Amino acid sequence: MNKLDFDAVSLTQALVKCPSITPMDEGALNIVESHLSHLGFKCTRLPFSDKNSYDVDNLFASIGSTGKHLAFAGHTDVVPPGNEDSWKYPPFSAKIDGDKNDTAPKDDALRSFSLLKERVGYLKPGPFYNAENPTDLWDNSKFVTFIDEAFEFFLDEEVSHLIIDVRQNPGGTNSFSDPLIAWFAKAPFKFASKFLIRSSEHAQASNEKRLAQSDDSQNEISNQLAQGYKSNRHGSVFEFHIQPTSPREGKRYNGRVFVLIDRSSYSNAVSLAAIVKDYGFGSIIGEASVDFATTYASMETFSLTNSNIEVGFPKAHIIRPSGDNKAGPVFPDFSLKIDDINEIAAFVLSDRAFQDGSN
Repeated sequence: MNKLDFDAVSLTQALVKCPSITPMDEGALNIVESHLSHLGFKCTRLPFSDKNSYDVDNLFASIGSTGKHLAFAGHTDVVPPGNEDSWKYPPFSAKIDGDKNDTAPKDDALRSFSLLKERVGYLKPGPFYNAENPTDLWDNSKFVTFIDEAFEFFLDEEVSHLIIDVRQNPGGTNSFSDPLIAWFAKAPFKFASKFLIRSSEHAQASNEKRLAQSDDSQNEISNQLAQGYKSNRHGSVFEFHIQPTSPREGKRYNGRVFVLIDRSSYSNAVSLAAIVKDYGFGSIIGEASVDFATTYASMETFSLTNSNIEVGFPKAHIIRPSGDNKAGPVFPDFSLKIDDINEIAAFVLSDRAFQDGSN
């Protein structure tokens, strides 16, 4: 391996200056390939093409030919910057401000709800994890309170059409999204028709570590997983049975629901859209997701013996609620190429939106 003699700040700036909005590359892979080649890596381009997706260029780089393998997966594409007026500097300028690379957006509401035109409600739930307190990522109590306040507002305002905006949403976990869906679900629902887990030494050890660190109230699922690992040999696959979530008791929202997605909706945001689409709880609008509804997920971790580098891996094959086990995106019922939320509100009130009978 050659000496690492390039400047990290310059490399970062070069990458930031590439407007590589999914699925565009705009030179980002060329920069990565150039630096890896300099370090002695053998680089190969692997284009991906499918009739149901846009073409995507990939870079596979390897070094060495003996010993154990360590694979590092990453991406060079980015989410759309949105309204550039909300940025202190142009998002792809890589402007250095003092000792900071200050191409970061100004403060914007992480979660919000409001009333748009003609009794159209707007809900931006934000990430499906506790982004406000990274030390307690999976505490959903404040999120559930926020969701309840939002729907109480929609009921008070007699909202007839609701837009749930999960564009540019990184996802999270269903313990956050299920209470949201329960407000308008017409029947019990699950985020997956099947949740298939591959038993392994590392998955079992990660689960045991979680059990040791959690209190009794958090142990139900981990205890069920522990029993599954105990009953199934390493390397085999077993089904973890997910209990359905019931519609909310008491007050509920009964108007029309539109989930707004884009190519930067990921993880549990895509799962939410799949639930709404597959169960017929509402309509999906926007553009097809890049992330898949049937996918490999539910991450576990282990540490490499010599370096202590933490490695994450998916332990489960999650099959979307429809039962379709083919990996693929969530496609919108109505494809929209507009960003302005007021124009989107006008669409959900239009005759075209009423042609769909799923909601």
